[in-house]
Amino acid sequence: RTPAAGEGKSHYLAYSTEQRRVVLGIQGTSDMNDVLTDAMCRAVPLSPRVRGGEVLAHEAMSVAARHLAARVGPLLRDLFTPSGRPYSIAVTGHSLGAGTACLLAVLLREDIGIDVVAFGFATPPVIGKDAALRCKPYILSVV
Repeated sequence: RTPAAGEGKSHYLAYSTEQRRVVLGIQGTSDMNDVLTDAMCRAVPLSPRVRGGEVLAHEAMSVAARHLAARVGPLLRDLFTPSGRPYSIAVTGHSLGAGTACLLAVLLREDIGIDVVAFGFATPPVIGKDAALRCKPYILSVV
């Protein structure tokens, strides 16, 4: 089966046991499927469990973020955030990857309870203004 737009985003997880850091890098736009993902920009609810009110998000990037949250969220929670000295966790990406990283940070923080920061480079607008302002403490977007 061919993945739907946004469903199969390539990513890389790196960690350092010495520095107690985890970085999840998400690939940006790289092919025509990604161009279609970029174009599917209807606003849809990101998740019913996000605190602080409904967050409307870019449709296809929210699909990618939800798939990544389901794939890496349990790993991050179980391996890198146990009691004791948890790891610092960052997600990052460029363009499509940046939008997905920012939405993933919201999901990991609000849905799963993982303390995470996001660094987006050339991040497209993926959430509304009110939600973006609520995310300001943990998401940095460089345009």
